[in-house]
Amino acid sequence: MTKPLTIPEAAKQIGLSSITIRRMIYAGKIGYRKIGARYFFMESDLAELMESAKHPIRQAEVISEVKLPDEII
Repeated sequence: MTKPLTIPEAAKQIGLSSITIRRMIYAGKIGYRKIGARYFFMESDLAELMESAKHPIRQAEVISEVKLPDEII
């Protein structure tokens, strides 16, 4: 089992600011554990967040030829 991460440690691991992590906590967008007034994150919480943030890359259609109206040319 891994050591729980604090807000600054979690922020550094996933490349966000501590303020952003706090906003995500309050918005319910990230899983956490709370002990007293402190928030902690397990690596699985961060992995879920990173997985949900992935979006498929759309391949752009390639246009082989663009025709302009004669009046523009």
